[in-house]
Amino acid sequence: MVKRCAHGVCKSDTRYPERLSGGVVFFPFPKPKTQCERCLQWIKQCGRPHSQLNVSNITKHSYVCSKHFMNGKPTPEFPNPVNAVQEPNPTKEKLGGCRKSPKKRPRVCVQDASSGSTSTTDAGESQQHAVESESPEHPPLPGCQLEREPEEEQSCQSTEKEKELEAVNNNIKLQLSLQETELKSLKAHIGTFKKKTLTPELLQSSEIHKMLEYSTGFTYE
Repeated sequence: MVKRCAHGVCKSDTRYPERLSGGVVFFPFPKPKTQCERCLQWIKQCGRPHSQLNVSNITKHSYVCSKHFMNGKPTPEFPNPVNAVQEPNPTKEKLGGCRKSPKKRPRVCVQDASSGSTSTTDAGESQQHAVESESPEHPPLPGCQLEREPEEEQSCQSTEKEKELEAVNNNIKLQLSLQETELKSLKAHIGTFKKKTLTPELLQSSEIHKMLEYSTGFTYE
């Protein structure tokens, strides 16, 4: 059975093996009776005049070779051949891809407070209207925001450093005041010993436990 490619000016033909280099495979056209829409899409992608290729003259012997599919064969993502007309920036549909089905937007009922009537609008339109109403009349320019951000970061860093230095300074002041208090108490304690004569009673009243016994070897009794 002779198989010829119906895509554009392709010359792939099983009668000429030299034209089938690289393992060319032929894929039959979708049947017009069962897959009419897909068959019309293949005819459109092949780019031949309607007089040469249309639904009426499509038969089971009409083929497109593997050279004209994105993955070398029909796939779920690219089930159709690429468009025979070359374009600088082809779309996915021109490359034989499936066209995405349109998404259904949810409907939102809006009630008018004055009249009490309700109206149905798209969720996207109502959300856009809410954003526009909440946005200020003159929004700040993007450049101004970029210029302010480094200044705010520097101010935050400087305030944190000031707080840390202040905490360290307060800690040093507290330690210094404690040392001054301890020094004053030691000086006062030394002064009491200078004014008084050394007696057993003085050693007995010392804050050091058993000071008299350690100093003289005798107990107070």
